[in-house]
Amino acid sequence: MDHETYDIREVTVTHQLDTKSSFGVLPTGEEVFIPARLCTNFDLMVDDCLPMAIVKQTNASTSFKVIRVFEPEEDDDDTPAQAPAKELSDEQKVIRFLAGNGISAVRSITHAIHGEHGDIHAVKTLLTKMHTGGQIARADVFGAGEQNRASTVLYAIDKRVFMALSE
Repeated sequence: MDHETYDIREVTVTHQLDTKSSFGVLPTGEEVFIPARLCTNFDLMVDDCLPMAIVKQTNASTSFKVIRVFEPEEDDDDTPAQAPAKELSDEQKVIRFLAGNGISAVRSITHAIHGEHGDIHAVKTLLTKMHTGGQIARADVFGAGEQNRASTVLYAIDKRVFMALSE
């Protein structure tokens, strides 16, 4: 399973068992299994609709399995229904960029979330925090064996993205 590729899609929770294992549906109508651990950690309930990382599964009752749930933005119940959409946080922008672009270097991520003249040092700090917190994966690339520091640091949404390169 470490070598599987995955996609981030909106999943609506449709059924929940007493064990907290749940089932959901994609906008395409395909069914998704949501493990109890994720349902409990994210307090998922029927009718919740959230972005989730899914993998294709075989020999199972559903076509897909959720491997990660992304937390929703804070919602203000007093906000009028026609209020403009909230600006995404930098963390959310990084997640979306990596999900759509695969493996990326710091400069590419900086350009994507802050434009060409964005503060690369602030983005490096954010990426380090996100990696340390387990939100994203990191690979240090060394050009020569004697180097003390990596020549390039690459980031991806999950280690599976890097592992897929070895297949």
